[in-house]
Amino acid sequence: MNYIFSILLLTLCLISKCLADTDYFVGQSIAAFDLDSSFNVNNFGMLDNDLDTNKDSEGLQEFTPIRNTIKQTELQQYSFIVNTSTGLGEYYEYLIFITGNICDQPDDLSASANQSLTLYYSFNASMFENYELGTMVHFENGYFSALADVPVSSGEDSILYIGVRAPESTNVTASWSYEIGVSQNDLVYQWDNRSFAQVVDTDAESALIVTGNLSSNGQHASDYNASSSRFQLFIYSYEDIDHFKHLNSSWCAVRNGPALLSTGMFNSSYTNRGGALRQQFLVGGLNASTKYVGFLVSDFSGSKLGGAVYSKFEFETMSPTSCNLIYDLDFCDEVAYSTKAL
Repeated sequence: MNYIFSILLLTLCLISKCLADTDYFVGQSIAAFDLDSSFNVNNFGMLDNDLDTNKDSEGLQEFTPIRNTIKQTELQQYSFIVNTSTGLGEYYEYLIFITGNICDQPDDLSASANQSLTLYYSFNASMFENYELGTMVHFENGYFSALADVPVSSGEDSILYIGVRAPESTNVTASWSYEIGVSQNDLVYQWDNRSFAQVVDTDAESALIVTGNLSSNGQHASDYNASSSRFQLFIYSYEDIDHFKHLNSSWCAVRNGPALLSTGMFNSSYTNRGGALRQQFLVGGLNASTKYVGFLVSDFSGSKLGGAVYSKFEFETMSPTSCNLIYDLDFCDEVAYSTKAL
């Protein structure tokens, strides 16, 4: 019996090691969710009201991001009490997913680690006196993710301690805005190195943009309402491309940046295109012969409880004398193209 238990424990430990070594920030399965269903932590075995009344959390709460501003050389500290009754790995250890975004930072920073925020985490409170006791991670392109694990103890509370440190800057007023989310169930923030958006066609004033494949068995465009979608599209002037030079993996930087247009300002619907269900956006109000930058994001629950950002994409409108864009023809609803106006 002891031999069988030892084999089982070894197998579980190997699974944990694989999880710890996984490159979590590349979320290749981000789009794999049910359309038009609001995300809530019930999907991961938690109660909705735990987001506001989780008595097992101190400082940081389960899947409830915090936002703060930090000045150069400052240090800010947080804690998270591990809930031993839920989460992943609860049989032999507890896994804690830590993710964060930089929403805004000083201009003209380099991409080097010593010019960005640094985060430390540990289950040892002495880390706040000696940060060499903690694990250090850097924000890269405005994003970081980490996985902490703690063995099951004798029943005493395990507390995760987190410190955020800002670098020294020659600008004494330099400050960073950031968000951090902690969960025992999933990544609060994600980024995907795919764009997951495709420009079907443009004319002088508009562009038709579609998402990647959202299909599952039996789904048809008429079954869904785009107003309930968690996908959001943000269109920026090409001149703002440098704004995201070191923040293009940050969900909150994209959502809070100087966008020219966002989803609520143009038509959106579902379509069956290329044998797949997709969401499409007809973006109007553009200028002729002009380049733009687009970002597609997905919100896990509105705009407050985290989400995913996909790689940016670029497109250019046509000249003023170009054909007009038509799409969703009744006799050929999978085709969009530019044609001369009558």
